[in-house]
Amino acid sequence: MSIDMNSYRIRNRLTMSKAERIGIETYFDIDDKKKEANVNLLYDNPNEIFDMHFLSKKPIINDVLLNEIFYALRVLPSKYYVNFNIYFKDMNGYSEKELEDIFVKSIMITNAEWRIEEKKSNKVGLFFSIIGIVFLILLWVLTAILESKFSDISSMLAYRVFYYVLDILITVILWEAVTIYFVKRNEDRAKHISFNRRLNVVTFKKYEKE
Repeated sequence: MSIDMNSYRIRNRLTMSKAERIGIETYFDIDDKKKEANVNLLYDNPNEIFDMHFLSKKPIINDVLLNEIFYALRVLPSKYYVNFNIYFKDMNGYSEKELEDIFVKSIMITNAEWRIEEKKSNKVGLFFSIIGIVFLILLWVLTAILESKFSDISSMLAYRVFYYVLDILITVILWEAVTIYFVKRNEDRAKHISFNRRLNVVTFKKYEKE
């Protein structure tokens, strides 16, 4: 049996708001009074959420768990604070308190890394902006000088090629600056703010079958 998704979308008018309601009601426990959503994650053991490549004194949380958290925060409407219950079939000798401490310290490292990356992005965006503006001014000045000395220069092929190549270069540089300084930075900041504002409670527990 197969599903014709095109006809399904047409018949059911599957809008984003309806998809969100379906997702919330189907997959997550919601407390509308408290504006909280509960997300349950299950792993075999804590090694699955640790970065095993780091031979550090204390384990570091890997991107697997962080990506799961980011996904839940992205899917759930922003009005909900999110509680994560992280279960393990085998605790591997770790206590709940130890895992909480590992998680908190890893998040502190992640936040520091985000701030450093944001500063780097700001510098790169500012650099491209300055270079683009300088090139733009140079293009205007050179164009004015050349056209004042050579009245027919605008019809010369070499001049037209030079002008359009430089114009394209400036456009690319300024577009890259706008993308880095405004688009990417705002996306990263929104992700960072959502993570720190909406991540409500994180608990680590031994999974017990009911």
